[in-house]
Amino acid sequence: MNLRQAAPAALALAAYALLGWFVFPGRTWLQSDTQIYVPILERQHDASLFARDEIALRPHVKFTFYDEIAVGLRRLTGAGFEAVLAGQQLLFRGVGVAGAYLVGLALGLPPAGALAAAALFGLGAVINGPAVLTLEYEPVPRGFAVLWLMLALGLAMRRKWMWAGAAAVIATLYHPTTSAPFWVCLLLHWRYAHDRREGIALELSVAAAAAGLAVIALLQPFGADRQVMLGRIPPELEQIQKYRGAYNWISLWPAGWLWQYPLLAALGLTLTWGAYAFFKKWLPMGPSEGFLLEVLILSPFALLYLGWLMARGQSHFLAGDVATDALLLGCGVVTAVPLLLYAHGAKLLRLSTIGILQYISPTLVALVAVAVLGEHFGPARMVAFPMIWAALAIYTASFLRQARAAGADIRGYLAWTLLDNLEWSGGRRIRFGLVRVEPDSLERRPKASFRWFAGLIGSAPEG
Repeated sequence: MNLRQAAPAALALAAYALLGWFVFPGRTWLQSDTQIYVPILERQHDASLFARDEIALRPHVKFTFYDEIAVGLRRLTGAGFEAVLAGQQLLFRGVGVAGAYLVGLALGLPPAGALAAAALFGLGAVINGPAVLTLEYEPVPRGFAVLWLMLALGLAMRRKWMWAGAAAVIATLYHPTTSAPFWVCLLLHWRYAHDRREGIALELSVAAAAAGLAVIALLQPFGADRQVMLGRIPPELEQIQKYRGAYNWISLWPAGWLWQYPLLAALGLTLTWGAYAFFKKWLPMGPSEGFLLEVLILSPFALLYLGWLMARGQSHFLAGDVATDALLLGCGVVTAVPLLLYAHGAKLLRLSTIGILQYISPTLVALVAVAVLGEHFGPARMVAFPMIWAALAIYTASFLRQARAAGADIRGYLAWTLLDNLEWSGGRRIRFGLVRVEPDSLERRPKASFRWFAGLIGSAPEG
């Protein structure tokens, strides 16, 4: 891209950032997380303020330079925290839309299409409700980190590894937990790309991020509380946070928003399982090695959780009941064997076939639960399963249209069913299979309909 092409694109991206900040989705102040961060920042700026505020006295900003940057800019400029944070928010909105533009270019879109993708990202790709949006309304660490990660992703896809690493380091120093998935994906990519230049950039970036976090955590010029993993806040602080951050408690959410979250969960499951199947099929590693990698990634978290339960006396494993321990160990085998079979099968099937199987599997589970185990088939399931199969029908119809457009003859014959089977409503009394199955001996004998159907298929013209 030359200068004549880059200048209009830069102006358009700047306009997107300004429109997104001033018009829609806009910005807010002291309506959600800034209610928590502002007292912390004010006390760090002036220790005489908020002397009895539990949140200001116990700031949770040890592993971020959000507070150092904000306080430093206030002292440097003399502006208030609203202006200081809003200025960063506007600048970082521009960073985010630029990253979205680079992602579009890397995916093969023309410049106009990439600008359209950046506009969708920056001008309201939002689902109403707490924290379900592509852009944070408030100037908080998580929102800043996401925008820098979008730039890092765009630069990485354009193979600008040093610049991508620098953007990812900034994101990490603002909010490490938000940037963690990006680093995992980058490590996996480098592991299989075997590009030395990528490796050097990655190693420098990881070292810079780790060193920055260590410096922030050790120096803490304004002080911070001791970070506790899997801790519980005291009841009095919980009550205060319910007032300041009601969106963190589902029971306090407005009822009008609640319907969106099952929908979001359904979309999330579809996308995550689709991504899982895609990587299972296309990663350059064998099924067993892939399964081992999954186990290695998840094991530390599982062991930490198990240790935490044991420390609290809530673990049922190794609690003295041998039968329970044996059953819990057996759960690993029951889980691992199907996953290994799935991993081997995914390498041999088309991705679309795997997708169809992932529709069939939950349906079979539901049928077993209702017909065999006698579970209640409530109204939610009565709505959900027709929607699932309606989506499948739409998906199949689109493939048929594509096949017809390509000139393929998709006509065929269907007979229900090949074998006599056990009908739930009529038992073995109703027989409509092409092949008769004797209920006692299980002997199979083709019927006249079998021979008629075979003759019909055989008489069909070829081509």
